[in-house]
Amino acid sequence: MNDDLISVIVPVYNVEKYINKCVDSIINQTYKNIEIILIDDGSTDKSCVICDEYIKKDNRIKVIHQENSGLSEARNTGIKIANGKYLAFVDGDDYILEGMLEYLYNLINETNSEISVCNFFRYWNEDKKIIDYDISSKRIVLKKEQALKEILKNDLLKSFAWNKLYKKSLFENVRYPKNMKMEDVATTYKLISNSEKIVIGKDAKYYYVQREGSILATKSTSMYIDYYKAVYERYKFLDEKYPSLKKQNVNTMINFLIGMNLVNDKKLKEYIDQNNTNGLLKEIVNSNKEAVSLRNRIKLRFIYKNLIKDSIK
Repeated sequence: MNDDLISVIVPVYNVEKYINKCVDSIINQTYKNIEIILIDDGSTDKSCVICDEYIKKDNRIKVIHQENSGLSEARNTGIKIANGKYLAFVDGDDYILEGMLEYLYNLINETNSEISVCNFFRYWNEDKKIIDYDISSKRIVLKKEQALKEILKNDLLKSFAWNKLYKKSLFENVRYPKNMKMEDVATTYKLISNSEKIVIGKDAKYYYVQREGSILATKSTSMYIDYYKAVYERYKFLDEKYPSLKKQNVNTMINFLIGMNLVNDKKLKEYIDQNNTNGLLKEIVNSNKEAVSLRNRIKLRFIYKNLIKDSIK
């Protein structure tokens, strides 16, 4: 086996109940040529102490302490100092099966891809495991435009930063946006755009731990707004660079904007009014009439009877 170095970046913030299991699962990987970069993002619990203790246990571990700057900046710090040819991300409250890195590394090398992806478990209340997707073949290799289409579907391929192995070179002009929730939605498509091939493996190797207090479990106005910003930026990026994805891109954006209007959040509705989201929806539909699906025409007819007259006839 080749001995390419893999840098595993672990953002850590107030996860003292979880961090031991997380780091131990990385230490015990069957692929041994790794560096483990623990980024303590200003933890106020014992997480920072636990991280420092690991330096004595394994010389592959580095610990960086920084002021609390958020998940994106923790990952960015890790990317900046990483020495590996490949990067992987594991959130501090998650953990991985012992063969995950070897599995992802082999997928990349066997298919000459720049990104590999494994299936994952959603882990609820420490007793319920669900494989998130199922594919019929052992693996699927996608060209970049096929992968971007799958990202828009948010089914076979999702935007999560973790459960993937990346060539570090893909990050040359890409970083996670500071002070933004849903930061991976704003980033993963750019990494795919920088690649040529992506391989998705059938096997589940990553445990995505669902817990109270996590970013996705704590829905808030700011999360919805950041989601809005990320999806709209993705729409504009793909609209400019990938005309072959127009139909999928347009209909994904229409569905998203309809969904935003239906969320029962007073402050979000105020944001929608201030940023003229309904006007944006009208603009997208009217300028892309040939791409709007029949299903979305029907949705628009019932939801916005007087808003978009020309496009839903």
